Amino acid sequence: MAWFFSILHIILALSIGYVFKRVVRKLTDLHICNYLNEMVSTYEFSTFVFELAVFGRVYGFNTALLAVFCLLVAKNYKLLFQGRTVNPCGSIEHLFTSSRRRYVLMLWVMQLLGAYFSYFYVASIWQLSQSYHHLQHLKYGWNPQPKVGLGVGFIIEFSATFLCHLIECATRKNGYESMNPTLSAVTCVAVTYLFAETTGVWMNPALATVHLFQLENTLGQNILVFWLAPLLAASLAYQCNNAVNVTQNRTRKIA
Repeated sequence: MAWFFSILHIILALSIGYVFKRVVRKLTDLHICNYLNEMVSTYEFSTFVFELAVFGRVYGFNTALLAVFCLLVAKNYKLLFQGRTVNPCGSIEHLFTSSRRRYVLMLWVMQLLGAYFSYFYVASIWQLSQSYHHLQHLKYGWNPQPKVGLGVGFIIEFSATFLCHLIECATRKNGYESMNPTLSAVTCVAVTYLFAETTGVWMNPALATVHLFQLENTLGQNILVFWLAPLLAASLAYQCNNAVNVTQNRTRKIA
């Protein structure tokens, strides 16, 4: 019955998000609407991730990865979450290219709030449903402690995020646009499969946010591994891709 409760919880989260977005669209201006939509989209995405974690605990890691792949493909094709980034790493490019950096930083804040709110939604709905597997995950499965040392965890998280974002940036142009949504999902799932027994490879600071207030002695370690490493890696991936594009453009002009 765990799958039934997971689907029910996801439908409820999407319904709440849908109603909220419709109300926001009517009552606020465009800028405020964009901020709030980012918060709600992150709340929906984070809820999906929590439910998939339970799904994987019950039905196996490979089954969960298949579900994650389907989720990422739907997100990348903008079928869910209104095509929002729902990930501070996904806004890195805008931070470098946009003159409105306050807008990007505000999006980060809304993403973190959305993930934070999803924790309380999930914790409450799991308690109400009294689903055995959900209650067990609520009791034992929250804490994302790195299973390796700080240095190794930082390197793994940095490398995984760098690879995923480099491929995502590179395939958005140069005739690969049609492959980008699927290829990005495949890369993310493959990297997660390879490193799942080490740091967990969040590659998304917003998802790690919901755990920070639970941590005590390892708070600094988690910020370094799950926040700083992904943001630095995404920044480097963007800069590398941008450097390659500049070099290619210069070569074409010379030719």
